Amino acid sequence: MGATASQYVDLMTKDFSKVWDDTLVADEPYFNEVVQVLQSNNQYERMSGLAGVAHFTQISEGQEPPESNPKQKYDGKFTHLMYGLISRLTKNAMADDRTGLLREIPRMQAEAGKKTMETIVAAMFDRSQNGSYTGPDGKVLCATDHPRADGGTWSNRPATNADLGVAVLESALTDFESTVDDYGDPAMPVPVMLLINQANRWAATQLLENFDKSGTTNRDINAVKNQFKGLRPFVWPYITDTDSWYLLNEKVKRQIFVYMREALSKRFVTAPDNTLDAIFQSWFRMVTGWVDARGVYGSVGG
Repeated sequence: MGATASQYVDLMTKDFSKVWDDTLVADEPYFNEVVQVLQSNNQYERMSGLAGVAHFTQISEGQEPPESNPKQKYDGKFTHLMYGLISRLTKNAMADDRTGLLREIPRMQAEAGKKTMETIVAAMFDRSQNGSYTGPDGKVLCATDHPRADGGTWSNRPATNADLGVAVLESALTDFESTVDDYGDPAMPVPVMLLINQANRWAATQLLENFDKSGTTNRDINAVKNQFKGLRPFVWPYITDTDSWYLLNEKVKRQIFVYMREALSKRFVTAPDNTLDAIFQSWFRMVTGWVDARGVYGSVGG
């Protein structure tokens, strides 16, 4: 049964000069800044990786060079999931609403849809060290032992999780730049974003913007600001782990993504029964994931 007029008495009376809709109007989704958003026309997407070839080897005159062929790496299958919502109201509720707010339900659903998307995408980072959520290589997003094609491993998190601070960030930047490829050679990703919850906003601003080194009294130079001029903080309020932080390179150089099968859509339909209820429907289909975790370095905090 649809929501009745009695559930919205404030909208039916003359006694209230204004009834505020508490839905927040958002601009472009935050996650557009963080990950690649790709379009899909399929039920699922399959992605794979390929490692290059090994180093050249010095050979003698007439000697046959050693053979080194590209190596296929792990692959992943990413199946789209459907998310939806309906709002059902009686004809009387719609007709008697003096404020017009009930006719704003499609906009309210659109806002709720965007917030849901933000939560889904941010969950990849909130679960970055949750063993129940692994990528195609069998490891969590931020791990100390991602496998390499040559049999070695590489890391994209501190050995011991720690809160954001001067020494921690300096060490993280060194580790980030020390990321290696599948043959142990420097991959040299360039950090451009420090992804944080708003609780870390002030610490991040001091670490990245101060001319002097944060927390010192002898006016040491802020080496982070000096050496990483393109690094900026980015506050993402949908990250629920307030003391977590992540260094990221450019999103187009990262294999972490959102695939959108059906963008946020909405429609109005009449009730399929004999009532005169109004039904507002909204839905979308999407999937998130990653193939290779390089370009992400993070901690869940201390």
